[in-house]
Amino acid sequence: MDQTKIGKLIAKLRKEQGLTQRELGDKVGVGFKAVSKWERGITCPDISIINELSKILGITSDELLTGELSKEHKTNTKHNPKLNKIVLFTIPISLLITITIFIILKINNNRVEVYELASASDEYYVEGKIIFNNDKMEIYVNKLLFYDKEFKNIIIKNYEYLMVSSDDIILSYGYIPTIQSLNYETKVSEFSNIFIINYNINIEFDKNKIINNGLTLIITFLDKNDNLIKKNIPMTLSTYKK
Repeated sequence: MDQTKIGKLIAKLRKEQGLTQRELGDKVGVGFKAVSKWERGITCPDISIINELSKILGITSDELLTGELSKEHKTNTKHNPKLNKIVLFTIPISLLITITIFIILKINNNRVEVYELASASDEYYVEGKIIFNNDKMEIYVNKLLFYDKEFKNIIIKNYEYLMVSSDDIILSYGYIPTIQSLNYETKVSEFSNIFIINYNINIEFDKNKIINNGLTLIITFLDKNDNLIKKNIPMTLSTYKK
C-alpha cells in the first residue's frame, strides 16, 4: 500500500470534483486536517470509510487502495469527464495481480521469480504472491481471513502490521506508534474483508532466506477497550504455477 500514491489520487479526484478538503472531510465524517494528511501521504484513510470515500470520489475501493485508476476508468473519464463520479467497471484485485504477473513474465521471463503466499496455520487463510525481479520485490496480499468466530467479532479502533522473515523486517505499516486512532470502530471481520497489501520495494535482504524461511505477517489490533491483540500469521512460499 503506497500512501503517497493514494494521497495524490485523493487530491486529484477531490480537485476535479471542486471539493475543498473540509467539504470532502465533512462527507465522510473527518476533519480537513485528516484529509490533508491523506493527500500528503502521512496517513491513509480509515478502513471503515474506504467504501464511502471511494463512492464520493467516483472510483472503486481497489483503485483507492492501490492509488491507481484502472485503464477502463481512465478511458471512460477521458471521453466524458462527467463519468468520473460513476463506477462503471470493477476489476477484482486478484485479477489485477494475475495480469501484472503475466505481463512481467512475458517481458522478462528469465529474471523474474514468482511465488504464491499461503497460510502455514489452520487458524487463517491467506492468498497472495511475491515477485522477485532483479533488485525489486513486489508483495501482494489480496485475501486474509480469520477462522476464529469469537475473534472476528472483536471491535477494533486501531491497527498496525509488520511483514517479517526470520529477524528481518521486510515492511511495516500502521497507526498505533503514532497514537492516532482510526476514525471509526470496526469489527475484525470487516477489517479483513478489505485488507490488502500491495508493496514494491528494493530487496535489501537475502532473497533465498525469504524463500526458504517464508514470511510472517504480524498484525497488532487495538480494541475498543484499549487492549492490544497481536496475531502472528506465518506464511509459506511456493512456486507460482502459470
